[in-house]
This record gives sequence, structure tokens and C-alpha cells, in this order.
Amino acid sequence: MSIDMRSKIAIEDRRLNEINEFLLDPKNKLVNDLLAVVKKYGGPDEINRKARQAGKVENLMERLKEKRSPYIKDLEWLMEQKEKGAFITVDV
Repeated sequence: MSIDMRSKIAIEDRRLNEINEFLLDPKNKLVNDLLAVVKKYGGPDEINRKARQAGKVENLMERLKEKRSPYIKDLEWLMEQKEKGAFITVDV
């Protein structure tokens, strides 16, 4: 891709300043409401910590077990095969 084409996707400083003004305006109800929700759930760090926890395989499997998912046995089999090294790697 040529540099000329790449420069066409750049965001002008003026536009970035407009976006920042919009986001930082203390009267902006949309952003204020969003920040209130983020605060309600403990802030960005706490939200991200909870997301990391929820995304762990053992927690996902527990949720599937609680829902009596029909896929649990298949997933457990796949996990066993992975532990045995039954899969080959493919360079991408």
C-alpha cells in the first residue's frame, strides 16, 4: 500500500480535538451517564478484572454445567486431547 493512500486514513488533529472536546465536556449527558455506569460497576480496572475472570475456561465450563449444556462432554474431550498433545500446529 502506498504512503499516499495511507495518509488518506489519518484523522486530522482538528477532528481529534473535536472528539476530545465532546468527550470531556462536563455537560455531556451521554458521557456522564456512561461514566456513572462504569463507576457503578467498580471502574474500568474492576470491570476488566471481572471480564478476565469470567473468560477463564474453568469459569466458562462451570457456567455451561449450571445450564446443563449438551456440549460439556465434547469440550471435556477436546481439553483432554489438547493435554495429550493430540493436535498438530500449523504455521500461519
